[in-house]
Amino acid sequence: MLFTGEYEHTLDPKGRLSIPSRFRQSLSPDTVGDKFYLIIGANKKLWLYPDKYYEQLVNRYPAELIPDEKILQFEQLTFGLARLVEIDTTGRVLVPEKMLRRAALDKQVIIIGVRDHLELWDRDEWERYVENGLSEYSQTLTRARLARMLPGSGKASDTAE
Repeated sequence: MLFTGEYEHTLDPKGRLSIPSRFRQSLSPDTVGDKFYLIIGANKKLWLYPDKYYEQLVNRYPAELIPDEKILQFEQLTFGLARLVEIDTTGRVLVPEKMLRRAALDKQVIIIGVRDHLELWDRDEWERYVENGLSEYSQTLTRARLARMLPGSGKASDTAE
């Protein structure tokens, strides 16, 4: 499962969002799931994860009886605000109004594929982000390559000695 690309969409008056067929075709009830968990991501955008895949990610880190204060806050916000959303027969999901407000989304959105999840962005904000990001793209690539080569990054190249 690999989500890539950008797609412009308009939320209907009820807050339903059409998921591009390319993304729906990546779903499988037996492996990654056929629904989405809708969460508020680290960048305060709405993120959509295939349900079974998301549950696998979450279960990699066991719950703690007495979690650290920051871990507790993270879990309260992440899981407390999350919603399991189903894809209807026309390929749409219902995005709750409260989540749209919290993510500062209007009716005009961009859906982007970000490796293992989808993100919903305000259309104008996404265009500004892309414009700024492309102006620094070669520097970002260089920093990413260097980070992968540094000792302690956890990559296979670190353990090849």
